[in-house]
Amino acid sequence: MEDKKRLEYIDAMRGIAILFIVFGHIQTYCYGIASEHLSSFRALTSLLQLPMFFFVSGFVFNPQKMLTGGVKTLFSKFRQLVVPALFFGVIYVFINNIDIIYCLTDKFKCGYWFTLTLFEFIVVQYLWEYVAKKSNIYNNGNLYIILSIVIVSLFYVLSIPSVSEKIGNVSGISGLPMFRYYMYFVVGLLIHMHLDALLQYKYLNFCVSFIVFGFLMLSVYNWCYNVNLVGSLFHVNLIIFELFALLSVFIFMYKKRTYLSTCSYGSRIITFIGRRTLDIYLLHYFFLPEDLSVFGHYFVNHPAPVLELVFGGMITFIIIVVCIIVSEMLRQSVFCKRWLLGVK
Repeated sequence: MEDKKRLEYIDAMRGIAILFIVFGHIQTYCYGIASEHLSSFRALTSLLQLPMFFFVSGFVFNPQKMLTGGVKTLFSKFRQLVVPALFFGVIYVFINNIDIIYCLTDKFKCGYWFTLTLFEFIVVQYLWEYVAKKSNIYNNGNLYIILSIVIVSLFYVLSIPSVSEKIGNVSGISGLPMFRYYMYFVVGLLIHMHLDALLQYKYLNFCVSFIVFGFLMLSVYNWCYNVNLVGSLFHVNLIIFELFALLSVFIFMYKKRTYLSTCSYGSRIITFIGRRTLDIYLLHYFFLPEDLSVFGHYFVNHPAPVLELVFGGMITFIIIVVCIIVSEMLRQSVFCKRWLLGVK
């Protein structure tokens, strides 16, 4: 497999995910309205952005390296993921005069929850890999996969609001509601581990067609009809929809990996953004325009998806550029580069 060099198509997936994140935050932070009130492409971006992020994180997770490095590697991940989020999160809370208790108990951590949750996923996966290796489960591929699915299912159930809310503020502090995304971390890990075998699978073309067609059908079902599923049906529909959407994107990016590894202008831009994902994530909250509610209400009252996409895309582009400029300035300091931006 392609472990020894940078995977441009994975960087591109990162780049697309952070573009979706910033674009989505324009509705919440700038327009001041719920995204479901808009007729834009927000439904697609919100469906993909977080599963893509965690999928990529799982895809590049190296179990053997983690087990070999042990606590030292975990500390390195803590420095890369937790320290920068705490630093910029504290500054953001201070500037916006947000109650610190609210921020600690809020599952979103005022926006800075992603890297904290990702670190938790890495710790969980490290512990599972350690147990699997010591008990020889790791050598039994099928058993390893089955038990991984069991662990994923357990965390998903615990993340369901009706379950996680029973432990009160502990749920928000620990970020338990966000553990539903652990499944995408594991999916990314398993696909990378078995990518060679999957590519040789006899019925691969049928599976690819089934996934893409399934995503299209589910898109029509969920977005063109007034679907109001509850209980288990809601979660089953959500999981399958997100998985099919995620896998469709991965299939497309993998098939375009040759183009993305070239020096074409478009591929260089999206892969560069992908390599600056953490920087953009940490910085973009400071550059979101505070009050664009007049535009938000206009788009609600006068649905114009393409116009809204263009307008939101322009703001997204400006924010991304500003974040990259600030990032490059901070990277001139070895200390800032290492401790504030989590660069290895």
